[in-house]
Amino acid sequence: TSETELLQASLAGSNEAFGTIVHRYQSLICGITYSATGDFGRSQELAQETFIRAWKGLSQLKDLDKFRIWLCVIARNLVKRSLKSKRKDIIGVAQSLESVAAVEMSEPGPSEVAISKEQEAIVWRALQGIPQKYREAMVLFYREQQSVKQVATGLGLSADVARQRLSRGRKLLKAEVATLVEDVLGRTGPKKAFAIAVIAALPALAPQAASAAIMSVAAKGSVAAKSAAALGFVGAVLGPLLGLLGSIIGIRASIINTKSPREHEFMKK
Repeated sequence: TSETELLQASLAGSNEAFGTIVHRYQSLICGITYSATGDFGRSQELAQETFIRAWKGLSQLKDLDKFRIWLCVIARNLVKRSLKSKRKDIIGVAQSLESVAAVEMSEPGPSEVAISKEQEAIVWRALQGIPQKYREAMVLFYREQQSVKQVATGLGLSADVARQRLSRGRKLLKAEVATLVEDVLGRTGPKKAFAIAVIAALPALAPQAASAAIMSVAAKGSVAAKSAAALGFVGAVLGPLLGLLGSIIGIRASIINTKSPREHEFMKK
């Protein structure tokens, strides 16, 4: 099934089709969010929110061929807002190498070997000194079975540029932690449960239906407003005319009911 077909099915309300999309891009989006936050847990939360927002706004995407680019933009914007709202320096997330030994081990997940807080801190400390564009490429490389092609496709780069970024990133990475970085990143990518969690959190209304509902409400509001405006215009025109007609009828009745000739002449005036 092509991506366009999956997206069209998603627009029609197919959670299963969108689940396939999520599975296809979860490593890319989690890689982008982790590269910016240095927090495995937070990066997956932001990645899940990225897919949920993509589901809600899918009907607004005019060119489905640009879905990957659009999805990455959503992820990067969410990361920026998250970091801004927390008002904390990313550099402060990682603990110093001298103090990490005292940190407790994290609890193991159901389908992966546990990564200790110590390892997480060491890995991020090693990665945060590398420029963002090289860091993203390296994270994706180690999470995509070390495939240069996957890195290039995910980030919209040529294969040569992807190789250059990976080469530069490896040179900037300290040799003594390079193996640990490769090992930890390879074990911390999103698993099958990630896509399941995203699908479970999706709104019940399909993207197209949600968009149609919004447009329907807007249309009804517009019709009501137009009707009210029309009634107001009619009232504005007929009001004075009806008032004038009432005055004429009243005067005529007064003339008819006048008793004396003198009063009769006065009323005519």
